Amino acid sequence: MGQLLLRCFCFYGLLCALLTGKAQAQSTPPPPPSASVFITAHQDDWQLFMGSRAYDNVQRHRKVVFIIITAGQGDQPADAFWKAREQGCLNSARTACDPNAGKLPPPVFSKVTIRGHGLTVSYYRNTVVYFLRVPDGGGRGQGFSFCNFQTLTKLREGQGGPLKALDGSTQYNSWSDLTGTVRDIIRREIRPSWTLWVHSPNPDARANPNDHADHVSAGLIAGTATQGMDCRRLLYCGYDIRNRAANLNEAQKAKQTAMFAAYCQAMTERGQPSGWQPDHLCWLGRQYSTLVHSSTTPNPSAATAARMRTDSLLTAPAQVALGVPAPNPCTASSVVTYELPAAAAVNLSLYDLQGRLIKTLVQAQQQAGHYEVWLDVNQFPATGVYLCRLQAGSVLRSQRVQIEQ
Repeated sequence: MGQLLLRCFCFYGLLCALLTGKAQAQSTPPPPPSASVFITAHQDDWQLFMGSRAYDNVQRHRKVVFIIITAGQGDQPADAFWKAREQGCLNSARTACDPNAGKLPPPVFSKVTIRGHGLTVSYYRNTVVYFLRVPDGGGRGQGFSFCNFQTLTKLREGQGGPLKALDGSTQYNSWSDLTGTVRDIIRREIRPSWTLWVHSPNPDARANPNDHADHVSAGLIAGTATQGMDCRRLLYCGYDIRNRAANLNEAQKAKQTAMFAAYCQAMTERGQPSGWQPDHLCWLGRQYSTLVHSSTTPNPSAATAARMRTDSLLTAPAQVALGVPAPNPCTASSVVTYELPAAAAVNLSLYDLQGRLIKTLVQAQQQAGHYEVWLDVNQFPATGVYLCRLQAGSVLRSQRVQIEQ
């Protein structure tokens, strides 16, 4: 009788433990979906300077929004040129959605009104492309006569009156009017609960010298439009990367090249100069960015900053992979990514070059998929070179990360 009671007691305890564990598992919310917003001046900027990451984000994130600020007409007064550029931009986004689709479907344009401005937008799969069509100001921001020399630079500086869209659909009366419109586009498309990544040119001339004046304006628009938003901002270098070492691997370069090739194909089909020339091809194989974090709350704790985000849109990789931290060198924040082909016990840790453990970032059993972990310079004791080591089951991978403060 005593043994029977003991067995019943043990079974009851086991049942309670299982039910408690199930309740705890059910109470743990899944990680929020990720969304990306690319804010650029021209229709081919994101392909040339952000192409590899844009391709990956279309494949992995719940939604990707492209906001193209100018019509990109340059010194071409005919509408055919900038309209072909828009078709090229849509070709690139659709290629990122369906890289093996062959013939792409024709675009469907819609009209939306935001802050009283009529905007052209095109939806396809998980991508959304907005065209604001304000005048391209030229490399130095001086403008062109057939646009009455209107430019983003002059609007920002309070000169030259309102900025009129090339198609006559609307006008922006002030810099705050324009940046507020971009902010409302983001609010319209991105849910507050999603993890938001915002990609734009770096407007800091020290980090991104000699860039196009409209690139600089697009970066400033992105900064103002996302002020106070909880988002991760990637700031990209533009023209100057032609003077820097190629830093993309072959797979990344292939993605970037595919994006630009899709753009150029649309230009050629419409009888316009495609851009597939040395002065553009020199940027392929290069992608330089700086990561910063904007938040409405104080800086997150180390535990919060290092949390993982599983991306359900990514198919299982063929093998364990540990990506190069981006950006690297790291001066403020960086992200390290890794991919698991199957469930595994994972340990992701930071070491100094003497092999001493600095910090354990992840120690957990994880399912197959793509993971991203936030790094912060404050996690490191000093400037220098460190090792980020991933142990997934019996597989070991490592990458160097350079800390500069």
